[in-house]
Amino acid sequence: MLTFSSVLEREFKKLVEEEKARLVEMILAPSGAIDFAQYRQLVGRVAGLVRSIELIEQAADEAQKQS
Repeated sequence: MLTFSSVLEREFKKLVEEEKARLVEMILAPSGAIDFAQYRQLVGRVAGLVRSIELIEQAADEAQKQS
C-alpha cells in the first residue's frame, strides 16, 4: 500500500515531467516563434523543474534514511 507521501511524490514528479515536456516542446517548435529572451526564460524554467525533481528525490532519500 502506498503512503500519502509516496503518492504525493509520484504525482509531483509526474506533473513536473509533463510541464518540462511542454516547455521543451515550445523550445523545439519549428515555427521559430520565440525570441532569444523567451528561449532563455524557457530554458531556465526547464532547468528549475529538473532541479525540483532532484530535490524531491533527495528529500525522499533523507526521509527514507530517517524512518
